[in-house]
Amino acid sequence: CRFMRGKIGFLSHFSVLFLISLLGSFLILVQKSLSYISFIKLIKEIRPIEYIRVKKYKKVKKIPILKVDSIEDPFIVGIKNPYIIPNIDEETKKIVLLHEVGHYIKRDLFLKCFFEILCLLYWWNPLVYIVRYYFSNILEIRNDLIVCNELSEIEKIHYVEILLKMSRTKALKRRGTLSFFNGSFLKIRISSILNEEQKKQVNIKLFFFLIAIILSGTIVIEPVADLKL
Repeated sequence: CRFMRGKIGFLSHFSVLFLISLLGSFLILVQKSLSYISFIKLIKEIRPIEYIRVKKYKKVKKIPILKVDSIEDPFIVGIKNPYIIPNIDEETKKIVLLHEVGHYIKRDLFLKCFFEILCLLYWWNPLVYIVRYYFSNILEIRNDLIVCNELSEIEKIHYVEILLKMSRTKALKRRGTLSFFNGSFLKIRISSILNEEQKKQVNIKLFFFLIAIILSGTIVIEPVADLKL
């Protein structure tokens, strides 16, 4: 590429872009590290309201459950020593805890960490953020299917009601409606939970989506060389 072969002073255009990429990655790393450290310090100062025992690979792990009013959505944080922050009422507590524990048992936190590293390295590439978004939703759908295998039909309906309630609450707090992508994935999640045939279709779609992601990383596009005889 002629542009890459050009120079700014004694540095090539490629070297300049590479240095900008490294600088951006470094600044994002510092910002995310400081945010994570301050958040971990905050939750460590909070006394757990209770503990949940989780059996993983013949070992029993006690995961503390914290109540943080400033956090809207339930989630699990920490790979080695996780914390669950449910921020839910007692009625939905059991199902939400099952869902979050499922992420821990299936090591979804490692996968999410991997995609955060990709976004850190390729912060300038919008496709990385799109892949991270879709992959995160894939993990949610897969976890829904795993959790619902342990639930009765009535509990599955209750699970769907919780998803709808949480999505509606989130949309109202943001003074808007569900976005197209969030709404589409919510429909897929609900269909996969209630429809046995849809489960198979979702699994097939997710499998081919993952294959497409892997194959896309092997494609390299090179410019046509400008040869002068």
